[in-house]
Amino acid sequence: MLCFSIQFNLKTSMIKMNKGLWAGLPALLFFAEAQAQLIDSTATVMDPVVLSAWRSGEKQSRIAQQSFVMNQRDIRFVSQPTAAELLQNTGQVFIQKSQLGGGSPILRGFEANKVQLVVDGIRMNNAIYRAGHVQDVITLDQNMLSRMEVLFGPSSVMYGSDALGGVMHFYTVNPEFAASAKAFKVKAGAMTRYSTAMQEQSANAYLGVGGRKLAFRLSASYSDFGSARAGSRRNFDDTTFGKRSWYQANINGKDSFRRNDDPLVQRGSAYRQKDLFGKLSYQRGERAVHTLNFQYSGSDDVPRYDRLSEWRSGAPRFAVWTYAPQNRMLLGYHLNLKGRQGGIYEEGRIVAAYQKQEQGRVSRRYRNPLELSQQEVVDVFSLNADFNRQVGRQEWRYGAELVFNKVNSTASTRNISSGMITPAGTRYPDGGSSTVQAAVYVHHLLKSRNNRWVFNSGIRASYIALDAAFSAASLIGSYQVQQRYPVLTCSEGFAFSASKKLQVKGLLSTGFRAPNVDDLGKVFESQTGLLIIPNPDVKAEQAMNTELSAIWRPLTGMRIELGAYQTWLSNALVLMDDRLNGQDSVLFMGSMSKVRSMQNAAAAGIHGAWVSLLWNLGKGFETRHTWNYTYGRYRAGEQAAEVPLDHIAPVFGQSSVSWQKAQWRAEFFVRWSAAKRLTDYSPSGEDNLQYALPTGMPSWVTCNLRGSRKLGNFLTAQLAIENIADVHYRTFASGISAAGRNISFTLRADLR
Repeated sequence: MLCFSIQFNLKTSMIKMNKGLWAGLPALLFFAEAQAQLIDSTATVMDPVVLSAWRSGEKQSRIAQQSFVMNQRDIRFVSQPTAAELLQNTGQVFIQKSQLGGGSPILRGFEANKVQLVVDGIRMNNAIYRAGHVQDVITLDQNMLSRMEVLFGPSSVMYGSDALGGVMHFYTVNPEFAASAKAFKVKAGAMTRYSTAMQEQSANAYLGVGGRKLAFRLSASYSDFGSARAGSRRNFDDTTFGKRSWYQANINGKDSFRRNDDPLVQRGSAYRQKDLFGKLSYQRGERAVHTLNFQYSGSDDVPRYDRLSEWRSGAPRFAVWTYAPQNRMLLGYHLNLKGRQGGIYEEGRIVAAYQKQEQGRVSRRYRNPLELSQQEVVDVFSLNADFNRQVGRQEWRYGAELVFNKVNSTASTRNISSGMITPAGTRYPDGGSSTVQAAVYVHHLLKSRNNRWVFNSGIRASYIALDAAFSAASLIGSYQVQQRYPVLTCSEGFAFSASKKLQVKGLLSTGFRAPNVDDLGKVFESQTGLLIIPNPDVKAEQAMNTELSAIWRPLTGMRIELGAYQTWLSNALVLMDDRLNGQDSVLFMGSMSKVRSMQNAAAAGIHGAWVSLLWNLGKGFETRHTWNYTYGRYRAGEQAAEVPLDHIAPVFGQSSVSWQKAQWRAEFFVRWSAAKRLTDYSPSGEDNLQYALPTGMPSWVTCNLRGSRKLGNFLTAQLAIENIADVHYRTFASGISAAGRNISFTLRADLR
């Protein structure tokens, strides 16, 4: 099933390989080969089941797409403050941070609204997911997760719009039924964690009760984070980079700034968050399970640390800049079905959901009495139906999706001296806006008679609709936007087992991202001197991706995976210079700002490679290594020069050695990132060069240690020392420095 619905106009010279960045690859392979000559382990490496790739369980070895799976046991052992840090601990996902209460995942050079977040089969991406950096992943409480899966590369056949860089699918814990009508299954527990670098105090409690037909699971979490302390050791000459020598204060109604006694403490980064989760399941016979799913995440004021650290004309630029509030609520209904022999499906799932996302932004310039408050409320209604059926050596998966978004945007200005409140310009269309996505898909898998070949193909037909209205009072005046268009995406892949030790995979896939309300109608200041204005004429960006990978098992217990990919983008959405009323710069909130808007670039391309090594050494020892490389450029026109794309992470990876025996488990790991040079930064401003050194972002390496010990039948104690050398570093495009030496202690109690 081949499908070519996208026209690309790219020259072969578009992408040039930076050979110097491949230096880490031979070293990693040499390490694996040298170790293979020393030890021949008798342990085996399991082939995990991936639930998200084709919306039903499938062995990872049969999926052509690169993927990663983390189970609940590993999630609990890693014990991170948020789901963003949890993703970072995979060694395959790069995380950007603008504030402590943030974390924006980057997959293959795509970020924010170009990667898709999914929880329990429900897409979280909504109509105001922005192109810059999105911190919504931290609203997923890791204490409620049973597993986490990451799919890399365009995944639009199964997930529709936004899945250009990949999909991060989070699965929450299901209630457990009792084995008989006369019994009850009860599970309860609690967790508390304290960490020094962020003064974190977190706690969770859960309760699960299951009868033969009715079961429920409840969970509540609370986290209190203080101001994060950065590391003290530097591998660069600048002695002031990342230091917080001052902080804002309002004393007797007057803005002032005060000396920070410890410049490594990033004053103005503290926040608090609470999370609630509940599931109620009813089992009707042997063929149907009904489940109600409730999730809520809310935070108080989350300071935008990068903005609060800006300095202008001898004084802080902002007195106040916070996200307030930031709330996510989900209510879902799941119906899991088992079909009858010879029926049109063997397994089915229907999911209906309502989500409400509230985002607020409160900002005020230093010694300016006018405080701007912008509020957005997004209501999302969705319906998914997925089915699968096996016929001999063939497996069919098919389904449909319908998603409706409604955006309400309001704004006001308050004079903090007089208390007077007046209307203000909204961030999004003040006349209201909405989007609709409707789609059907079919996926087919075919196994050869000898089971050495597995072929898979899929196609998805989508229909997109967007409506937005700007009033005469808006920045661009009265305007109506209406978009209607169909999109066709497809994929072809194979997995070939050449021998018991070698497997080769290949994939050709297409993807798309439909412009949302954020692309078409946003008005905001992205950074000092840059104003983003609406562009109602942008079109959907489309991608074609090809990747080839190999899995080699030279020894029992060893698994080496190598892969490379190339992604071509047509009509790529990129921030570029624009004009407003004929002017390339305008006065906005008291500053002259250069005008930019989201526009369709002529062509763009991203290529990259990855290597991973997993080796079960036996006697409880295991080692893991990852290495990731990405390179991206775009052209604004046929004759234009190549320009770096934004969100392209530098070379990064992670290496670890772990050991577990009986009640003990321990891991030593090294996480690292190469430097990001100034010449590789995007001119769009999304890479936040103003928060880096003038030459770019320096390389960094951290050494870390964590361990756990079961204490009797119910208690588990965990201790971690992260960034042991107390290195001062920032991840690429971040506006806040990472935590310095951090000692965290976790105590868990599980009653089963």
